Amino acid sequence: MFGKKNLTLAALLICTGLVRAQAEPAYYRMVGTEPIVQTGAKPDGVPRSPLFSQAPLLPIEDGQPRSRCWASLEFLQWRIRNAPVAIPLITGNADSTSIAALNEPGTVILFGAGSGRSVDFGELPGARLSVGGWLDNERLFSWEIAGFLFARGGYLFQASSPGGAGPVVSIPFNSTQPFMLNPAGESSLNAGNAPHNATAGFSSILWGGELNQLVDLLSNERCRWSGLFGFRYLDLNESLTLSRTSLDTATGGGFAVTDGFAARNQFYGGQIGLRLALNWRRFTFDTDAKIALGINAQTQNISGTTTVTNNAFGMNNGTTGAGLFAQASNIGQVNQTIFAIAPELQFKMGFAVSEHFRPYIGYSCLWLTNAIRPGNQIDRNVNPTQQPVLVPPGALVGDASPLPSFRPSDFWAHGVQVGMEFRY
Repeated sequence: MFGKKNLTLAALLICTGLVRAQAEPAYYRMVGTEPIVQTGAKPDGVPRSPLFSQAPLLPIEDGQPRSRCWASLEFLQWRIRNAPVAIPLITGNADSTSIAALNEPGTVILFGAGSGRSVDFGELPGARLSVGGWLDNERLFSWEIAGFLFARGGYLFQASSPGGAGPVVSIPFNSTQPFMLNPAGESSLNAGNAPHNATAGFSSILWGGELNQLVDLLSNERCRWSGLFGFRYLDLNESLTLSRTSLDTATGGGFAVTDGFAARNQFYGGQIGLRLALNWRRFTFDTDAKIALGINAQTQNISGTTTVTNNAFGMNNGTTGAGLFAQASNIGQVNQTIFAIAPELQFKMGFAVSEHFRPYIGYSCLWLTNAIRPGNQIDRNVNPTQQPVLVPPGALVGDASPLPSFRPSDFWAHGVQVGMEFRY
């Protein structure tokens, strides 16, 4: 009889405990970014952001943890590597009887290789937009897509001469054939003592995007290590325009020669990397280290024109589709695809104003190997016989030159960013 009473009492206690357990609501608290579910009375106080390990218990909403998605907008201020120039482009000589060829005494390189001047695009403004989200309730897998764009950078160098007894400004080259009473060898594009000028203009624009899958590797109250893999695209499009104009004061006409070199790099690659996220109270620290390996599809577009007006210097009027460094032997589009690597390193420090909003500042550095840039693609060995204005009728004599070339170099861009992140 005593045993039956004990069994009855135990059964009542078990049933009471089950009913009470079912009546108590479920709550979770965030440890790092992982929810730990537990039961019991909700603690007192205003809940704080689940971004921090010190956050009190927060209710589960429809069985799902909060902040499943995020988006960030960054304002960038970056500097890109100066544009290289492999050859002397503009020369000058104080002696008005010279042609400012490189082998003449007194000739000074004003712009290009040997001048000491850099094609500095300065700091370029830009923006980057990122969107991501968790793929599972356990927050082990997430995705993220991001894209960035910079404003076009520009650089212009110009030198001019009043003519007469003034200094000479010219564009030097190595002539493989004699032309217009000039012997073969070092020469220049020069129109005597007429007023003249030479200009070199550069432009550069950079943009790209990436799509990544992130996998949680290790996390605790203070940090989270994540691995990532995905796809990256980079697009670097640059151009160089070189021109030389002369004014014939006798006829009022002009003689203008223009060369255009455009170089585009399109990188496509698979990407892997690591992400480390740290938090301390309301402060957050994030580091991304990524490297993409793939192909760089390179495209060159070379163009040139020569224009004569009012029979300047006794030449026939008109425009021909050839310049000085851009002639029939290299004008047009040429392409090649080579292997390239694109690493990126990024640091961010933020402060969580609320559960849903976090401003931050940071620094990034992006690299691209085997990039072609227009100032490296010019062949200064010129056969002027294929230029119908310089040597009519423009019939090639000897070997064709200049020729198209692909001379790669490393490209980098780096700078600071100020951003804001929204979680929902």
